[in-house]
Amino acid sequence: MLITRLRSLLASVRELGGADFAGVGVIVASDLGVLPIASLRTDCARSVDGSALEMLAAVSRAGSRYHDGFHVLSPDLHIVLLSQYLAAPILQDAVLGGSRGGGARYAAALFGSAVPGVLATGVATSTYGVAVFQSGAEMEPDL
Repeated sequence: MLITRLRSLLASVRELGGADFAGVGVIVASDLGVLPIASLRTDCARSVDGSALEMLAAVSRAGSRYHDGFHVLSPDLHIVLLSQYLAAPILQDAVLGGSRGGGARYAAALFGSAVPGVLATGVATSTYGVAVFQSGAEMEPDL
């Protein structure tokens, strides 16, 4: 299941990121053409080779110039784009942060998960852990 695989990937990225982990946000999309995104870096490749886990952990460290924004993943969780600004429309009825709070990246992931063509979004931080979203709602962890 996509949500389980995405949650596992983000937890592993957080762990591998180590003491310099600055957080990470990802968008899993089936259609890049409909995404409300813009590149935050002019030197990002349109396709990225290598392990998603290792690449995401590397770019999620505070010293990386690519740690800002969201990274776009294919449905099979391969990296397609790095460091994208996500301009998702606000969902008026969305519950932001619940009991653990959440910041701008959390809100953008929540809103972005409702954009057509987005299969799921997720974030991981050192403060509140991993959150995965689908269709405008945070998904509960598998029990």
